[in-house]
Amino acid sequence: MPVLPEVGSIITEPGPTKPASKSPIEGYEILEKLGQGAMGVIYKARHLKLQRIVALKVLLPEFANDEEFIKRFFREARAAITLHHPNIIQGYHVDKSNGFYYFAMEFIEGGTVKERLEKLGVLTEEEATNIVIQICQALEHAQEHGIVHRDIKPDNIMIAKDGTAKLCDLGIAKEINQEGSLTQTGIALGTPYYISPEQAMGEKKIDIRSDIYSLGATFYHMITGKVPYDGDTSAVIMTKHISEEPPDPRHVNPTISDNVAEVILKMMAKEREYRYQTPTEVIEDLKQDSSKDTPRFSSVSSVLIQDGIKIPKPKRPLSKTFSGSQRPRKTTSKNLPRKKTLSTRAPASSKRFASQPSYNWMIALAVAMGIILVVLIVLVLKS
Repeated sequence: MPVLPEVGSIITEPGPTKPASKSPIEGYEILEKLGQGAMGVIYKARHLKLQRIVALKVLLPEFANDEEFIKRFFREARAAITLHHPNIIQGYHVDKSNGFYYFAMEFIEGGTVKERLEKLGVLTEEEATNIVIQICQALEHAQEHGIVHRDIKPDNIMIAKDGTAKLCDLGIAKEINQEGSLTQTGIALGTPYYISPEQAMGEKKIDIRSDIYSLGATFYHMITGKVPYDGDTSAVIMTKHISEEPPDPRHVNPTISDNVAEVILKMMAKEREYRYQTPTEVIEDLKQDSSKDTPRFSSVSSVLIQDGIKIPKPKRPLSKTFSGSQRPRKTTSKNLPRKKTLSTRAPASSKRFASQPSYNWMIALAVAMGIILVVLIVLVLKS
């Protein structure tokens, strides 16, 4: 089996006075091992001809003859090379050298969101919101090119030293209209802690709303320091993603603003029709000035609770609610009507709470009037 590159090794094309050195990746000097994932090893390397520092991903030797892993490897490379956006790691070149598949991409001085969470425990609301806005911009660009990432998580978001967030690891990204798939219907693909309900159920048709859900779960983790769902096994965690309502991040971190909490809850709605339909909608709600917005559920409920009135907690984000048997019609992002952002919803939250009690009184009054009418009719007939 071929040996992986060693730090300090340089490969040049073999010649009479220039024998090949240890590394099988021709034209690159291996400077540092950055990490290793399930599929490959990442190196910091220098392209000798261009004198450019790159991140070099090398597929592990045990997968070098596995057609499925090779397809996935090239899929990631093609997606990264195709997409040109400041919030997506830029791909440069993918090839095979001496039996090894490698992929050269943009090198970023910094670390992942996962590493930042391990160091700090939790991110500030301002930093987490800024990261989510940038990744939404990346997802919007990917959607415009017909690509869904399908594995948004803290490990796959790089933070440069200047604060720029960059989406990486497009290993299971898929073109929306792509024929064929690396998975079959009924097989879940994604990371259990951040997987969308439809991915957890193994659905084959996955769209941008799945990425929005996973980004919402990542947002939750960044701002609370905890994953939204936990369990002893992947199956237990994925079942919770499918069946349990999204947890309110304010229960873990009470300092989170109502605006951000509602955005997270809407991003993580179980049914795709209840979520944001595009990343742009998420950005619009996050960028609004919450100080100028009207009072929200929690602010109103806190006042009413002080007066001894208990208000049930809403099961869905307030920016989109349905009453009675009313349900959203099945739609796609193409034909779904443009929804209002949080700042343009019903102007007074107190009216929302007033409407429910008045509705109950109307029912009671109608019943009482009906009883009185029946009594009067009986009396008239007897007389």
